[in-house]
Amino acid sequence: MNDVNQRRLRYFHEVLTLGSIRAAADRLNTAPSVITRQIRLLEEEVGSVLFERAPQGMVPTEAAHHLLEYWRGCQTQKQHLEDQLNQMRGLERGHVRVAIGEGFVDSLMDDVLGEFSDRYPKLEVVVSVVSVSDVVAEVIDDIAHVGLAYNPPVAADAHCRVSVPHPVKLLVGASHPLARRKGPVTLDQVLAHPLALMSKDFGLGQLIQAVMYAEKVRVAPTLTANSLVVLKRFLRAGKGVTFAPEFGAVRELASGELVARPIHHPMFQAAQAKLLVRAGRPLSPAADTLRKWMLSRMTAFARARIVD
Repeated sequence: MNDVNQRRLRYFHEVLTLGSIRAAADRLNTAPSVITRQIRLLEEEVGSVLFERAPQGMVPTEAAHHLLEYWRGCQTQKQHLEDQLNQMRGLERGHVRVAIGEGFVDSLMDDVLGEFSDRYPKLEVVVSVVSVSDVVAEVIDDIAHVGLAYNPPVAADAHCRVSVPHPVKLLVGASHPLARRKGPVTLDQVLAHPLALMSKDFGLGQLIQAVMYAEKVRVAPTLTANSLVVLKRFLRAGKGVTFAPEFGAVRELASGELVARPIHHPMFQAAQAKLLVRAGRPLSPAADTLRKWMLSRMTAFARARIVD
């Protein structure tokens, strides 16, 4: 097989990711006919059909999955070369992308990125705040160098580098009746109050849903949000209760605005914060430096257990 045209590989990756030639053309700001021709030429280069047309879009063949691994390898080698050159310049150039769940935002911004940006002003850090499944997907697809996720689903290509237990707690406003209760609270005690929940797109929301299903409890939340900030403001107004790990409300707990109470349930006790990277992908010097800063400074990883 001759060398594969890198531009065609880029077109191929967009079609594979988006599932449509038209969507790929829109993303790449070109005509669908150009994409179609480039895919046809790429199939001639590799000697295999890469896509089958179906009602749901362009379906990749087995050959396409092998080519995807080749493309990822090319991208990794390219990134590795750039990173080595950047390292020679003392991390004066380059970028790092981090995909994180919403609960990590405050600590990342307050404890890490301000000083990190002062120390490495020419490094570009991109922070993507997404659902737990998207954190895993961005790591696997080489979009993000590092992912921070709370109770993420297991994925073979998303390697957990660090795992720290962080039980789900009940969070309430300081004036709430449950704030004064001693010892763990039960689900029955919690459900007697207006409930604010994280969206099920997030690891916390999925865990809560699993607990309620296991306990055969039907829940009618007063508020559902995809933002922990929204839930915390709801609590500070004295409106109800929510579930969250303590690292997601460090400032509010320290100031006394909110109070955390343990919840008597084994599934809540088993929850973990995890740092993810793609299996087999070495971190760039810039990404590895940021990883070390996060582990040494973020509240969520204060009791980090390295699992390499």
